[in-house]
Amino acid sequence: YWTTNPGLGSLNTIGTGITTTSATFDPTVQGMTRGGTVYFTAKAVLNTGEESALSPAYSWVVPPATPPPPVLTAVTVSGPSSVNEGGTGTYTATGTWDNGTTAAISPTWSENSSYATISSGGVLTASAVTSNQTATVTATYGGLTGTRSVTIVDVPAVLTAEIGRASCRERECTVV
Repeated sequence: YWTTNPGLGSLNTIGTGITTTSATFDPTVQGMTRGGTVYFTAKAVLNTGEESALSPAYSWVVPPATPPPPVLTAVTVSGPSSVNEGGTGTYTATGTWDNGTTAAISPTWSENSSYATISSGGVLTASAVTSNQTATVTATYGGLTGTRSVTIVDVPAVLTAEIGRASCRERECTVV
């Protein structure tokens, strides 16, 4: 092949002794500029040693290199840092890739506490507790995990009514 105009430059060999009608090669290894034009020509050599003339040049634009797919480098969990006992909290996960992009992901959710459960949609439901408890919410995606520490909050009971004293006189009672 020629790397510039087929009438100029020197001929670079890609293959010799090829018995098929095509050859596979890596343009970068051959020194071809991606996006540039190169010109191919060929000649045949018979087993008797007789050589043919060079074929006319055929131009080819070397395709740009296809970048490798991005690789997931991190999983981040977002959501409340505390959930009241008997309440719920919704968690989301974001993936970060080596090319700098981020996107919402749908991970496998889990938690490590007997005081809470988490659904496949990332909704944590807290159980009743007698004191504040810590749980860890984990999102697993693409072989990586992200975590978030969550406090299950013990909510003190609130007095909502008081039973008064009753006094009764001759079939009539009054609650004080």
